[in-house]
Amino acid sequence: MLLECLIKQNSPDDLVLEGHRIRLRALKKEDISALYEIRHSREISKYIDRKIDETYEETEQFIDKIIAGYEDHQWYFWGIELKETKAIIGTLCLWNINYDANKGELGYEIIESNQKNGYMHEGLKLVLNFAFKVLMLSTVESIIHAQNKASIKSVERYNFSLMGVISDKKQVIYSLNRLLFLSDYPNRAHEIGLKIGSLKRGALNKITDVAGIRVGHSTIQSGASQTGVTVILPSAEDMFKHKMIAASHVINGFGKTTGLIQVDELGTLETPIALTNTLAVGRVQDALIDYMLASSESEIKSINPIVGECNDSYLNDITHKSVQAYHVLDAIKNAEIDFSEGAIGAGRGMSCHQLKGGIGSSSRCFSIGKAQYTLGVLVLSNHGILTDLIVDHNQIGSCIDSLRRAAINEEAVDKGSCMIIVATDLPVSDRQLKRICKRAVSGLARLGSYIGHGSGEIVIGFSTANRIGITTASELMSYTFIQENQMDIAFRAVIESTEEAVLNSMLTAESVEGVNGNKRESFQTYASLLSQSAV
Repeated sequence: MLLECLIKQNSPDDLVLEGHRIRLRALKKEDISALYEIRHSREISKYIDRKIDETYEETEQFIDKIIAGYEDHQWYFWGIELKETKAIIGTLCLWNINYDANKGELGYEIIESNQKNGYMHEGLKLVLNFAFKVLMLSTVESIIHAQNKASIKSVERYNFSLMGVISDKKQVIYSLNRLLFLSDYPNRAHEIGLKIGSLKRGALNKITDVAGIRVGHSTIQSGASQTGVTVILPSAEDMFKHKMIAASHVINGFGKTTGLIQVDELGTLETPIALTNTLAVGRVQDALIDYMLASSESEIKSINPIVGECNDSYLNDITHKSVQAYHVLDAIKNAEIDFSEGAIGAGRGMSCHQLKGGIGSSSRCFSIGKAQYTLGVLVLSNHGILTDLIVDHNQIGSCIDSLRRAAINEEAVDKGSCMIIVATDLPVSDRQLKRICKRAVSGLARLGSYIGHGSGEIVIGFSTANRIGITTASELMSYTFIQENQMDIAFRAVIESTEEAVLNSMLTAESVEGVNGNKRESFQTYASLLSQSAV
């Protein structure tokens, strides 16, 4: 077989795993400087059971050992190379491989300055695919220091389970089964062959492809409480001091989003954007104000926090009001570039087309003249009727309805809402941005939503291209915006991104049972129908 030849006969240089932003490749002698930085770092090594390299000679000996291991297939060891700069920022390996038991161990490390950028999440997916689909291993384990919360979070995102504790070394053993990885790992729309539109997707196909943006979640999943908070941080800078151009568009105003009046009046965004359930808006807004007061360098006497909501009461005991201020701060603290989607954060209790909805995202890249731009969308999907659902021009919803294992014990009414967050690095005015926001509804319509009476669809957009300072020595401000006749490609980008973001919110969401025994099935249950439509 070709894969066996790749493993047993080809050189280590052929074992290159290509990701969107990174490349996993064999280590070479020329990598000694980068590898020394990693193995000499006390911050990285404090959770790893090894001696810190104090000299280049020690690092060179390690590289020699790794290269020798390549030749007899003792392990597979890769450097994590950034495609853009060719820099080695970490390592990933499969080692302690027992081919008789079809079992291996996963190891990884990354330079501190490149943590929380999603590079390790991307790399782990490449290595796990290699382990389970190429080596055909049955189990992959990872032994992690019990205090290494970041590493534990990384493997838990891939459904690793805690299997045991090594008390004397303060380590925990996590394990992932091949069948679980292949069957349960969420597949996004493009990964199952669905092609939405004609524009190129961003590297992560998420709103965070627009540089500087991070997204964080805090999830509540306990019995009847199935809810949470999601926060979009447009920049690491002080948002109040360096405001962004912003706009909003209310498709259907059955909603309680805060802050839109000032956004439409002044055309600026001055806080992160938070999403939650309907009855948590007040607490989340108050927490967002406290965060801004504590983090901004400016003396704030007035602030316009943006909090969007959807009603998750079908799955969540919304009157219990589980969301607290610390959930907002946790979401901000957990913010990252390669964030999770689906039934997480504010999306935990949401429904979409009477299946499980939640958080979804997508992005598009395009050029105007010689300049390259990115537009990304994040949705909190909680709208639509199953029988209306259209995917790739096919009436998928009607097919699913006829296959349902249990009847939907509810009235088929389009209610619940959808929050749509649009971000771009395109230099646009607030008026132009509103024009872009107005087109997002076409993405919902392409999936069959008719925007029912009880479903509040609200769009909030911002551009990272221009910043508006709160103080200036001049009475005048000067900014560059694109020509009106160049807007069409941005309209297409927001429509395609919105459509795919909603699909991703459903495809990545697990099935959830909540208050009163109400259940929402994952769209993944019917993924075979989608795969057939994509052929």
